[in-house]
Amino acid sequence: QRAKMADDALAASIAETQKVLGAIIQKPKLSDSLLKKPPFRFLHDIVTEVKKVTGFPSNLTDHDLDSGNFKDKDSKVAYLNKIIGAVQDSAGPLAVKPLKIVAGLEPENTNALLQALAKASKSGGGDAAPPAEKPKPAPAPAPAEEKKEEKRAAPAPPAEAPKQERPKPKAEEPAPPPAEPAAAQQAEGEDGGGGEDRPHKSKGARSRKASQGQEGG
Repeated sequence: QRAKMADDALAASIAETQKVLGAIIQKPKLSDSLLKKPPFRFLHDIVTEVKKVTGFPSNLTDHDLDSGNFKDKDSKVAYLNKIIGAVQDSAGPLAVKPLKIVAGLEPENTNALLQALAKASKSGGGDAAPPAEKPKPAPAPAPAEEKKEEKRAAPAPPAEAPKQERPKPKAEEPAPPPAEPAAAQQAEGEDGGGGEDRPHKSKGARSRKASQGQEGG
């Protein structure tokens, strides 16, 4: 019964691995037989493809991406430790052990590692940072704030305009008043003198006419 329960649990874990990894990579084929006892080359191909698609794990070098560089157990364990460390930093601690993976033991833990790898790659922990730069619509509200500031600054100039208009009439008013009364007084004086001469001339004219009339009579 325990064996059946273990097999059922492994089958469920394999199905989950196929679901989460299958949404990210198209190759290698995630077959049940390979996931039941994942060989190192199969795991390396999965990690390399995830790296190409998502950029995770970001700590892998060109040397790490070549499976031909891992032929002995020590190099394989070192590689798996690097993968496990990157995944745990992003997805949390795991019970998987690299020596068990190399020996083909505890496949349920190896599947848990692959599921965590898929989760970590979706969390943006890889080199594929360019898509994260897309949220640049944030600066859009900035110009709106600048417009508001401009609108607030706009009412300031009309307040200054009346201050400039007030001093102008004060400077113009004092100049004309002294000139006008002086000219007016001179004009009135001239008119008054002429008025006195005219009545004298009219009286003389009348006396002449009267004397001429008497001589005629």
